[in-house]
Amino acid sequence: MSYNDHHYLIDPARPRSEIWRTVLGSGLILGVYMGLLVGLFFVLESTFGIDFVVSLFDGATPAAMASLLATFLFMTFGVWCAMRLLHKRAFASLLGPQEWLVPQFGRAMVALIALTIVSLLIPTGDLMDDLSLNMPVGRWLMFLLPALVLVFIQISAEEFVFRGYLQSQLAARFNSPFVWMLIPSLLFGVLHHSPSEYGSNAIFITLWAVIFGALAADLTARSGTLGPALALHFANNVSAMLFVGVDGTLSGFALYTLPIDPSDPDLLPLIWIDLVAMFVAWLAVRVAIRR
Repeated sequence: MSYNDHHYLIDPARPRSEIWRTVLGSGLILGVYMGLLVGLFFVLESTFGIDFVVSLFDGATPAAMASLLATFLFMTFGVWCAMRLLHKRAFASLLGPQEWLVPQFGRAMVALIALTIVSLLIPTGDLMDDLSLNMPVGRWLMFLLPALVLVFIQISAEEFVFRGYLQSQLAARFNSPFVWMLIPSLLFGVLHHSPSEYGSNAIFITLWAVIFGALAADLTARSGTLGPALALHFANNVSAMLFVGVDGTLSGFALYTLPIDPSDPDLLPLIWIDLVAMFVAWLAVRVAIRR
């Protein structure tokens, strides 16, 4: 593995890389995020009632999806608090060299868009036969720009936490990639583990998230910025949230939906296909950012 540029993200973390700071910082991020989230839901419940709050959790309408995605600003604020209060680091140090960040993000996105266009030409058999239009195309186009912004808010918050904060702080303390790649990736998987929602599929979705985290960590270490990981995460979530979603689950902005229960074992083949697609996307980004 060649991670020559990783030091651009690690060096700002070295002065205050004690494990207790990272553990406390992670707790602070979680506390700020959950505290603000609970506070918001309390205000919404007091104003609109408990049924309104419960309706937000499935993200089945544009308003519900917008509300859920916007709450990830609380997570970003938590990262800022940990960086400033515990590590005395500039928030921008999570991103890597600014002159590399945008070009790498752009090259990665071009590669992913090209890959998506090519994938549309590949026969899918009967996997997509059950697709149904979730909303009129005109209405979907009206929501598209704000939805893209909100999805970017969501994915950037997660990248700030796992590939930005945790990866750089652990890498400043431990040389082994197995530590700074595996621990954030496992925690990323835990964040996505939901047996109540996914049933027997939960373990496979969690495994998918762990592998995604490791691939994003690899891109971050190779590039020296968060740009490629942001692009990979953004492309994945845009595809799942804005183009083809699962009916009734985070589908408020989706153009098409699949009428399948997330806990249905019939979803498993799609999970494996998505896993293969993720590896191909990772390779495409690797090639795109190679200097």
